[in-house]
Amino acid sequence: MRRSLISLSLVVSLVGCAGETGGGGSNGQPGDPNSKGASMNGTAGGTGGTGGTGGTGTGGTGGTGGTGTGGTGGTGGAGGGTGGTGALLIAGGYDVTTQFNLLDALPPDVKEAFSLTLEFADSPGNFLLDMAGRLPIIKYVVDAINLFSGVHDKVVQGIDEYINSWSGGMITTMHDLAQDLEMALRGLKAHNHLVVGTPDAAGNVTVADTLTDLTFTYKKIDYPYAQSAKAQVTGSYSGLKLTVATHAYDKGVNVGGLLVDLIDNVALPQLTGVDSLGAFLNQLVNCGGVGDWVWSYIGNWCLGQQCIYQYINANDIGKLCTAALDAAGKAIEDKLASLDAPGMMSMSTGSSLLLEQKGHTGHADTMMGGTWALTLPIGVGNLTLPGEFSGVSAQP
Repeated sequence: MRRSLISLSLVVSLVGCAGETGGGGSNGQPGDPNSKGASMNGTAGGTGGTGGTGGTGTGGTGGTGGTGTGGTGGTGGAGGGTGGTGALLIAGGYDVTTQFNLLDALPPDVKEAFSLTLEFADSPGNFLLDMAGRLPIIKYVVDAINLFSGVHDKVVQGIDEYINSWSGGMITTMHDLAQDLEMALRGLKAHNHLVVGTPDAAGNVTVADTLTDLTFTYKKIDYPYAQSAKAQVTGSYSGLKLTVATHAYDKGVNVGGLLVDLIDNVALPQLTGVDSLGAFLNQLVNCGGVGDWVWSYIGNWCLGQQCIYQYINANDIGKLCTAALDAAGKAIEDKLASLDAPGMMSMSTGSSLLLEQKGHTGHADTMMGGTWALTLPIGVGNLTLPGEFSGVSAQP
């Protein structure tokens, strides 16, 4: 019955003539049931009171509208609060974390430099002979070794045995180092702070994006490198989906410098206390001992009238070792340094869902399922890292 009276009031209120004033309720009190609208052209009944905000009570029913054409009926008081049925609010700050895989995105020559550490860990002998073969100053030793069938494999065996014995298990440690570095590069993270504006009627929105840091995780500990790169970008909001347009930041980044720092100032000090890759390799291997040990295997190796001692001696093997290690350290450092390049970082078009998962405030507090790609200046080109991100509200 109450619903039919309210419906009648609303219908009558759409017709434009005035009726006699009825006795509508106020502040959630019921209207005067004895008040009635007047005859045609009278003033309509009064408006019913509004129910308490967020409550469950129903406001009083206004008086009956006038029966004349155009009379405006009294409107019943509104019910309780909407209970969160309105649109989700999204304006505010969000702290966002994006996961990238830097290792797989590196140029092939840079990945090759990193693979040197793994090659050394797997077989120091193969590693040293491979590096020495690239050096004109010491290549004669490798050429002499290759003259005699079976000597190459014996040299590799001798180097591996000596280094494993002399280092007290350092090769295993080196292998673990290489794997830890790989994990750190595969687990690169970016932290962004997004400030999202209020969408207009068409769903357009402004977003202020600050790339606060790039973070490597080494042995489960985060090592952030502050960036504070900023960008203003347009976006759109439809349904629960926020889309942010491609945007360039106001600064670049020295990727090579970050990697060198990670190795020299994080990984190596934890391992041996040294702070450079060259110093680490020299500490790792006693090249004089390598030369003597290997020579004990091959010093009397002959093929017919030709013997290896006619071409090289134990000192040459030691020189091969030293030169190869120096070259390996320099090769890795040079490749990392080559990643530095002028240019600005940028982020591709990105999108994510904005949800409320931590309360019932009517405000989004979670970003979920986000995707975008970070582009870094590197060498003569750019390095693009596809990433997946999530975020939480930064509201107090």
